[in-house]
Amino acid sequence: MNKDIRLSTTFFSHRKTKKLKRILGYSGVVALLTLWARVAVERPTGILEGWSDEDIALEADFEDDPVLFVSTLADVGFLDKIESGWELHNWGKRQGWVAKSAQRSDKARLLRMAKTHNRIYRELVEKGFDGISRRQYEELTSIKRPVNGTLNAALTPAPAPAPDPEPYQNQHQNLTSTSSFPSPTSYKETSSTSDECPHQKIIELYHNLCPMLPRVLEWTAYRQKMLRTRWNENKDRQDLDWWKNYFIQVSKSDYLTGKVNEFQASLEWLVRPKNMPKVIEGFYVNRAKRTPPIVPRTMREADAMKKEETCARLLGDDGNYGSQQITG
Repeated sequence: MNKDIRLSTTFFSHRKTKKLKRILGYSGVVALLTLWARVAVERPTGILEGWSDEDIALEADFEDDPVLFVSTLADVGFLDKIESGWELHNWGKRQGWVAKSAQRSDKARLLRMAKTHNRIYRELVEKGFDGISRRQYEELTSIKRPVNGTLNAALTPAPAPAPDPEPYQNQHQNLTSTSSFPSPTSYKETSSTSDECPHQKIIELYHNLCPMLPRVLEWTAYRQKMLRTRWNENKDRQDLDWWKNYFIQVSKSDYLTGKVNEFQASLEWLVRPKNMPKVIEGFYVNRAKRTPPIVPRTMREADAMKKEETCARLLGDDGNYGSQQITG
């Protein structure tokens, strides 16, 4: 896994960075750097295939309009549109070490086999292999004594139901092929420890109480981890009634439900560590509209308004003069 990325010393003075800062502010620049760091781990090739605008904004920790964020990156020149989605501009050239990390790992696994499983290693080299994936390594090293066809079977690409060895696809496994959300038995928790967080019940509450928001179609390991953390970090949240009230509060917010702009909060967005406290503290509660003060347009209107204010101070609630008596 990549642990760092390259950053040019001229990045902050580059015209594209300045344009981005002018449009989105410093938060937009920080979000871009955050996106680069996440891509280095999740999509080292720089191709964001399958990522929607909301996915890109979530990975970048950009809390405002996802469409604005992605369109701005594309207009400025940090993102390129391709057939399968988006690609980071010149990623392979500027982050070559990151982009080739998978190839280096494959080569390292093959060289490791030269010491631990030399017989299999020699056969792979004879077949022209210069690297093997994690899945292939695990299958080959689990074989004590290769027999005819075993090596070829291990090197055959896995069928569709098998998990992909790449980190991102392994975390984002598809849970359903229909529009309806799967039942609690339709997916298996990826955590190796016991998990008392009722993921499915919370998801059902979200669907029932916030039907206007995006439905959950994939409940990935990354999302499971976030929800599990929110559940465990506060005892009050270890109660479905708490989540019911939480989603009711979300459903009443015009901003979170897409009535203000195109942004709509997803369940993943609602359980992110930076977003949940804001929702709880009423940051997205609808504000009452203030009636603008009446400003007189002419001197005559100003004199009339002044006389009305004077009469209002002198008159009581019943329309009669108060304790003051006017004597001739």
